[in-house]
Amino acid sequence: MAGENRIRSTNEIGEALLEEGPQEQVEVAEKKENTMRHLKIIQQDYGYCVEVGCNTMAIESKETLIKALTEYINDPSSTEKKFTEGKLFVHQILK
Repeated sequence: MAGENRIRSTNEIGEALLEEGPQEQVEVAEKKENTMRHLKIIQQDYGYCVEVGCNTMAIESKETLIKALTEYINDPSSTEKKFTEGKLFVHQILK
């Protein structure tokens, strides 16, 4: 085919990479312990959408937003762990 401008499958790309031989190793920087990820807060009609790293959550009130941000700023690693375990806002749901 002239130009070879076609979409290749994932298998074709993988096979091509294997044929090329060893690739250059690239170091990936690990997240420093207890550092915050980027934060983005978007106010909505009925609360806030909060993006922390690649996760997004909805928070209904300014008071809850302040509590959550305070907890995250004071101890990012612990707060992220609670979020991934589904335990971040349990105390507020049970009230």
